[in-house]
Amino acid sequence: MDEKAKLTAILLGGYLLGRTKKAKLALTVAGLIGGRQLSSNKGELMGQVNELAKASPEVKKLREQITGKLADAAKSAAIAGATRGIESVNTNLQNRTQRLNDSNGASAQADDGQETGDETPEDEAEDTAEETSGKTTTSKSSSK
Repeated sequence: MDEKAKLTAILLGGYLLGRTKKAKLALTVAGLIGGRQLSSNKGELMGQVNELAKASPEVKKLREQITGKLADAAKSAAIAGATRGIESVNTNLQNRTQRLNDSNGASAQADDGQETGDETPEDEAEDTAEETSGKTTTSKSSSK
């Protein structure tokens, strides 16, 4: 069938569907026929759209804005993911350290019976210094 005959058949079908008040069916058929023609010329149509997009300065500006925003969003997402991972590792290490300190403090209490485990390293250093100075004073007084 040549192009004139196809066009005549389409117009006649549309006229008949319109006369019988079947507009919905007429639009469906028209969409189906139009879709077939577009799908057969898909490559050509995409080429035309790409040429128009490349030639338009507005499209270039829009593309740059979108690219910049996408890059910023991707960077922010990567940083957020890395931060969450580092925080998770940090929390895990703190919990492990606390458990180790608690278990060492409990075993030291059981061994000594006098240690409470509440002393800080500074307090322990002061106690050691006092004990050392007390021993030297005692040894000096016993030698007199």
